[in-house]
Amino acid sequence: MKKFYFFLSVAIVLLIELVMALRSDEYQKIGTYYFGENTDNKTPAYVDSANGNVVVVGKKEMLTFNEIGEVKWKKPLFSAGAFLAMSEEDFAVCDRNTGELYILSYDGEMIYHSGKHGKVYKIKSFNGSYGIQTAEGIYIYSKSNQKVYFIELNVGDLIDFGYSDTHKKIAVISLDSDVNCYINLLSVTGEITAGKIMLEGLVFGVSLDADSIRVLKDDGVLVFDYFLEEQEGYWLSESDSALEDVEAFSLKNSGSGTGIVDQNSVVYSYNFDDNLLCGKHEGYLALWCGDEKLFDLEKPVKKAIAIDDGYLLKLLDQDTSYMVDESGVIKPKTVFEDAPLDIVKISDKAFVLVYSNRLDFFRR
Repeated sequence: MKKFYFFLSVAIVLLIELVMALRSDEYQKIGTYYFGENTDNKTPAYVDSANGNVVVVGKKEMLTFNEIGEVKWKKPLFSAGAFLAMSEEDFAVCDRNTGELYILSYDGEMIYHSGKHGKVYKIKSFNGSYGIQTAEGIYIYSKSNQKVYFIELNVGDLIDFGYSDTHKKIAVISLDSDVNCYINLLSVTGEITAGKIMLEGLVFGVSLDADSIRVLKDDGVLVFDYFLEEQEGYWLSESDSALEDVEAFSLKNSGSGTGIVDQNSVVYSYNFDDNLLCGKHEGYLALWCGDEKLFDLEKPVKKAIAIDDGYLLKLLDQDTSYMVDESGVIKPKTVFEDAPLDIVKISDKAFVLVYSNRLDFFRR
């Protein structure tokens, strides 16, 4: 009986703390989950969030949490160190050794299971469709027709890729032996429909939207249409954004190399979802939304996410993370002393800090 009253009193205290946290105008830590044997230094857990769900893929099991850090369900994992990608309606787990793709609902229901694709380097989510980068090329799972396409590439020179299920187009960023960056737009059958060579700087990422293709460079962002005609560029001068059309450039004939960053305009991080860019431009180190400077920064930011009435920032050269208001002023009591490995947005009012041994859930 004493144990019953003890646990009851603990539950009441926790409930009161949770209610107070949810009523507060400030973000409060409302829960912590410890990984235990589900992760280690060699096999870190993959953590991501979508549609109010947090998914953890660890060494031995995968788990889902709701917005306040409660475990919804957990399942044994079929392969240690599997990759994770998420969309609004489901998520994908991919065996890094065999390339088998598993797509699950947030209730834990198996939606799709593919055959083996070989060793995997990366998996990406494209609004419910998924792309897998392997040693042989790129496999695209199309959500609209539940079909898998394969594009053969020399992925040793592949920097990044993106996919639009609406347009059935794949954008591939690659690097040649002369340190030139190329973007090619391909159909799902592998036919190159458009190509560009970027004569200045390096390219690090690509994202395909409904009407545009965004390309992240070391000195800014380029926006193209689906004919790879440039629509606009952030920060880039006319000479910086010089491009040339190329005829059916073959990735199989390209080499590898490194580039030099233009110190006049330098991109440190870019959040494709929130269109937030941390970089130095025209003498200002700041957080930008396109060409609009939001506020100045003292140090480069590795990751920035938009939250309610402000932003959550993780510094590049330090492990410090903190929250700022919309003008960049640090909010009281929001500098996290521990060194999180990652910051993951759950919603405008909730986020999670990822550590090597635990998750800390915050909410306002």
